[in-house]
Amino acid sequence: MQKMDLELQHESLVQLKEELTESLDRYTGLFDSAAVGYLRLARDNSIPDTNLTGARMLGVDSHLLNCDRFGRFIFSEDKPVFNDRPKGCSAGKRSVLVRSGS
Repeated sequence: MQKMDLELQHESLVQLKEELTESLDRYTGLFDSAAVGYLRLARDNSIPDTNLTGARMLGVDSHLLNCDRFGRFIFSEDKPVFNDRPKGCSAGKRSVLVRSGS
């Protein structure tokens, strides 16, 4: 009886894993193809994740951007504002506005 219960649990887990994988793929596609640029900053101001639009806004291929420093994309006149941002901004709030410049 226990073996049958374990097999049922295993089948249920396999099905759940497939559903989660499909969901992850769907949301990853939505994230990557969003019209808005998104990026995530680590505490050291490196960029561990960005979507294609965010990378395009920064003028870098997304696969080359991984763990690059965000500071190199900030205009020199804006760096004091970025560096003086509240420390809670990096701990809790995740939104950063970036102006594009040519």
